[in-house]
Amino acid sequence: MRRAKSWLFSLIWIKIMSDDSTENFLRLDLIKDSDDIEIFFAGKDFQRFLTDVKTISVVEWDNREKYWKSNILQYKEIVDCFSKWDKNNIKKIVTGKLYKRAQEYHQKLEKLEELKKKQIVDLPENKLFKGSLLDFQTVGAKYLYDKRRALLADPTGSGKTPQTLWAATKMIEDGIINHCMIICPNSLKQQWKTEIQKFTNCSAIVIGGSNEPKGPKGDKRNVRKYHYQLDRDFHITNYESLRIDYTQNVVPDNKFNLLILDEAQKCKTHTTKLYKFCMKKFANESKYIFLCTATPFENRIEELYTILSMVEPKLIGTYYQFQHKHIVLNYFGSVATYVNKELFKDKIRSISIRRKRSEILKDLPGNVIKNKEFPLSQGHQKIYDLVRKQKVAELQELMSQKGVKISNATVMTMIHYLRQCANDTRLIDC
Repeated sequence: MRRAKSWLFSLIWIKIMSDDSTENFLRLDLIKDSDDIEIFFAGKDFQRFLTDVKTISVVEWDNREKYWKSNILQYKEIVDCFSKWDKNNIKKIVTGKLYKRAQEYHQKLEKLEELKKKQIVDLPENKLFKGSLLDFQTVGAKYLYDKRRALLADPTGSGKTPQTLWAATKMIEDGIINHCMIICPNSLKQQWKTEIQKFTNCSAIVIGGSNEPKGPKGDKRNVRKYHYQLDRDFHITNYESLRIDYTQNVVPDNKFNLLILDEAQKCKTHTTKLYKFCMKKFANESKYIFLCTATPFENRIEELYTILSMVEPKLIGTYYQFQHKHIVLNYFGSVATYVNKELFKDKIRSISIRRKRSEILKDLPGNVIKNKEFPLSQGHQKIYDLVRKQKVAELQELMSQKGVKISNATVMTMIHYLRQCANDTRLIDC
């Protein structure tokens, strides 16, 4: 008798025992359940069965422990796979404890799908949130709070920030999380802090920000480490700096229970170092994660895979599994077509919420235009006045000449010159 090989499907063990005969004996045990299933294969049926096992969306071979592993999210596919081969014993799979757990999970998904169809929901009291949400924003905020790991893909200008902040502050209020880290592009860090101060009663700090407390004297790395250690509800940083901070062991371990990734399309390519870093540190190690982006994918469906895999890696699987299940390559190795689209759509629906602009336009307020004046310094104002008098004199001289027509381009050139002077006097030749 050879050594037994084992296959694991979340809570299902499948033990393959081979001997010198022509038959292979398969025994399936439900962990924490007394039901045993015995299925016999003869000849090539055994290899065909293994081929069917590999067609499950997310199934991975552990070479060290010698088993296949999947996830409870693929429960229906697992049942369908075994039902092709043994319709009698498969009943034991759908009546065990695993089935009850899978049933609870799918019932939760159905409730979330019903939630997404609503126009407005009544949110519970949130003492840490002092703003107000529009009708459709209440649905998005409630979905993020209930799902805990989700993608918010509403269009630009629809208010993804207040929806995310409501869910995060409610989780802080309920004691689900202690600290939240916001990762965004460098240009949006101060804007996030402003939004937090506007909509919440929570504290926030921009890691490495010039207006933040410096802490003990030292180099820049010690300042960033000091910022991470401060007791703030929200810590804000950008993707590139965070990756460097992790390599220098500046970020404390297990401090941030919730991660919010803004403009998540920055990680749209699965071969980049940034995506691999996000998968290792965020997707696989963080307990709760929110992704916000108005463009889940721009050119190819593979870009959508990278974003979804950070939300629920156990559901989406590796890129090889995604490619094997949904992509058909041509002779030259490029994408010929996509297959099993409905299966992938079901996975997208289970972990994301997205409303079209036409659906939420009635709830959005009209365009608000605010003019904010920035006065010039005394020296800057003198130079600007001098340049303005010079350009006005040039224009009057042109107007006084007979037969000379002043074109719009000439006037716009002078106006542009004055704008440059107003921005920075170093942009002009005085």
